[in-house]
Amino acid sequence: MVLEELKESLDKMYSICDMVGEKGLRPALDLEEDFEYSRIIKIDLIRFMSYIAVSDGVLSWKECHLMSSLFDMNLNPQKIKEFIEENNIYSDEFETSIPITLRIFVAFDNAAYTTGIDLGSELGDSLVKLYVCIAQAMFQINGKDPEDMDESEKAGIEKFLNSMQKFIDDETESHHTDLIVDLKKATKNNKHVDSTIRKDGAKQAVRAPKKK
Repeated sequence: MVLEELKESLDKMYSICDMVGEKGLRPALDLEEDFEYSRIIKIDLIRFMSYIAVSDGVLSWKECHLMSSLFDMNLNPQKIKEFIEENNIYSDEFETSIPITLRIFVAFDNAAYTTGIDLGSELGDSLVKLYVCIAQAMFQINGKDPEDMDESEKAGIEKFLNSMQKFIDDETESHHTDLIVDLKKATKNNKHVDSTIRKDGAKQAVRAPKKK
């Protein structure tokens, strides 16, 4: 998935988040009246991308440039390292954590199912697919293929994605199609992200913190 397509997918997901926020979940989550739900998914995705970035042992400028481009931020390896350490992201605990966005989407899926609203596709599964696309982009930015990844690196990412899918399986009341996360299959024949980001690898990377 090229950069512009990925940004379009994110924009659509931001709109969905804000739409869900307007449908009555705000009081249940104890959020301020002017809170934008799209901020939740942005934070969730930055956490996930930070985990992927650090899982190979280094934080590269290419990864930071991709994240900066997607989220309109000015990020660098040192900032990402500090964010990871402050939020305990590179840890076994994070690999089984459930993003807040997914909890909100599953709650909305259940509400839609209960009231007979046809959403076309379940928001929970759509979110998992977006996470897979994000993972693809992070692999491609470093010129990686899942076959070349260290087993522990790949296992941690798959563990996180499959924890999301298990949450959907356990918590969604409606019938849905199971999504099996296979990184090797998912990245096959995909278009690569913007080459201008991939070429920028001259700046020095930062060594990743140790896993907790």
